[in-house]
Amino acid sequence: EQIPPGMKAVHLGSPFLAKTMEELSSFGSKKVFVLANNSSRKFIEGDDDDDTKLVSVLRSKGMLAAPLCSSIGMGGGEDGLLQAADEAYAAGADAVVTVGGGAVQDAGKLIRAWLSTKDDDDDSKATVKGIQAASSNENL
Repeated sequence: EQIPPGMKAVHLGSPFLAKTMEELSSFGSKKVFVLANNSSRKFIEGDDDDDTKLVSVLRSKGMLAAPLCSSIGMGGGEDGLLQAADEAYAAGADAVVTVGGGAVQDAGKLIRAWLSTKDDDDDSKATVKGIQAASSNENL
């Protein structure tokens, strides 16, 4: 497996829910921000007592940082990215899980980079310039 830059793990052919929970545990994650495109929602979002869907399991364990975010559409979108980055930070997310295509995967990497630059006293909103700086490890 080759892991793309900005990601800690990529798994193919593994049971999604079990592998995701295993990875989150290995990272010591406590608050998970989940980002998905609209067509993937049905695979990860279910009723509160549905132990086969990622969002339900995270919620039941108190690990879901914020409601499922699906503000990233095909081709990305600056507004959706900035909204998602701000939601992840406001929720105190320490991990980002993405489900969907390239735009969602790219957004997840950028959100993770943005979160890594923030500290507890920083209440600034996400900006394109700030996310670009974070993703290239430049000073903000």
